[in-house]
Amino acid sequence: MSASTQMNDVLIVGGGVAGLVLAQGLKHRGIPFRLFERDSHTLSKGYRFRVVDEGLDALKKTLPPSLWKLFEETAPGTGQPNILLLNAITGTKMKYAEIPNSHSVNFDRRWIRELLSIGIEEHVHFNKAFQQYELLPSDEHNSGGVRVSFADGTAVTGRILIAADGVNSKVRKQFLPDVRLLDVERSVFWGRTLLTPEFQERFNRPDIMAEYLSTLVDPQTPSHPCLFAPLRWPNNGKLSSLSPKLSDQSDYMFVTLSFETPSAELGTEEARKQFALEITKTWDPQLKTMFEMAEDTAVHPIYSSRPDVKVWPTDERITFMGDAIHAMAPTGGSGGYTAVLDAAALTEVISQSWNGGDWVKLNDGICDYEKGMRERAKKSIDISFNNGKWLWAGKDWQEYAEIDR
Repeated sequence: MSASTQMNDVLIVGGGVAGLVLAQGLKHRGIPFRLFERDSHTLSKGYRFRVVDEGLDALKKTLPPSLWKLFEETAPGTGQPNILLLNAITGTKMKYAEIPNSHSVNFDRRWIRELLSIGIEEHVHFNKAFQQYELLPSDEHNSGGVRVSFADGTAVTGRILIAADGVNSKVRKQFLPDVRLLDVERSVFWGRTLLTPEFQERFNRPDIMAEYLSTLVDPQTPSHPCLFAPLRWPNNGKLSSLSPKLSDQSDYMFVTLSFETPSAELGTEEARKQFALEITKTWDPQLKTMFEMAEDTAVHPIYSSRPDVKVWPTDERITFMGDAIHAMAPTGGSGGYTAVLDAAALTEVISQSWNGGDWVKLNDGICDYEKGMRERAKKSIDISFNNGKWLWAGKDWQEYAEIDR
């Protein structure tokens, strides 16, 4: 590929779900792109999130039909996103919230990143940690563009940079240096508990196992909510028989526990499990099995953007998606969903501006995209803060301190 041809490339920084959805959408529409991921592969991390209704429609519209078919064949945990509320100490049912006329799919991040990498392997470059970008001016020979430099000393040029590099976005820090995240003063424990015969015997709550999502509330300490959901794979988890590029999977319980950010380091599996077990020591013994048998755990502090996402003069050479521009607390259950909507919307805008070798009205398209992105983000972030008030006695967003991340 010549240097002049590469100047037309869409440069995506970040190989998370949003970046991969955009990449698939561009590939399907014949638009040149390259994706750069700082890690050595796409499967290094990930937990569950859900995508409902509009997000699923957008994903179907964006992906090539063959990949959407594989998605439908291999997706875990589809159904109505109903929620069961339980007393954490007694294990008794308190409330059941039905969400009619809605459809939801549980996204296991490792699975979806693996699936979304199929067919674009030659366009994805690993071990590429973003360092800085330079906006290139237009002249009589070209319409300008962007040069992106990486920590390994390499650099690439393209037409537009899409920042999809997550909550600690280095692209955002360079482009919007005055933007700060809010410290929500909470951390969240994430874990997987395999649905082994031993676990199911000890847990022994088939009534709960049949539910889409459950929430545990401790009436003595209501600021420590726990959300959990069983993820069951089709075809007994033998996904490799449906595509050799997918790994086989095992059914598991996805479990989260929220608490005030601890002062102690929780750097090991054992430390994280013991911390969770201390918080839940008065809980129903059967329910605590989820923590006792958990593996592949993590604890992360929660940061959020302000609901009023900053407005900047649109520049057709750079824009943002997902957590890179609108991070949000998991209490809204919308972070991944909103990122998918961003990727689908941006795919459509770029597609309309691509003229088979030239770009037409790209700035107008990016301006429209950013307006819609801010509206989506505000709605989702507002929901996350409102849910935080209910789940952990959270505060209005204006009461949280800013932090430089």
